[in-house]
Parts: sequence; C-alpha cells; structure tokens
Amino acid sequence: MFLVYFAGELFSSKHLVGNAALADAIALEAIKELQILSQSPPVISDELTEPVFRWISKMPGFISSESGEKVMAALTEKKAKRLLP
Repeated sequence: MFLVYFAGELFSSKHLVGNAALADAIALEAIKELQILSQSPPVISDELTEPVFRWISKMPGFISSESGEKVMAALTEKKAKRLLP
C-alpha cells in the first residue's frame, strides 16, 4: 500500500523562510566543525593513505575507467595541500 502526501502549506512563505533559516544555521555549524577539523592532524597514517584511496576507487559507483585516476588525483592534491601525510 502506498500513501501519497501533498506538500500543501509546507511550501508557504512562512515555511520556506523557516527552512532557509534552519539550513543557514546548520551550514554555519558545519563550517565551524570543519574549521576545527582542518586544524587536527590527519588520522590516517602515511603508509595507509594510498591503499585506502585505492580501496575507495574500487567502491561501487566508481564504474568509469577514469574514476580510479580521479581518486588518486585527489590524493595527490590533498598531499600537495598538506591535508594528508
């Protein structure tokens, strides 16, 4: 059995303003946490960094032949920015 719900007044201006305020509040908190996280040392060891990125490139959804190259390029970029050991 499927139930169909209609948005109705969920899209009224009152709710849209409230949703925008909530999204802004969440974004600000996320930015604060990411800034704190960026100051932390990497949690992955140097010897595990490349194997983990290679494992990520084999995850479901990375179906193109370029996917592995893109993941490894991201690793190189992160190392260049000193985000990873």
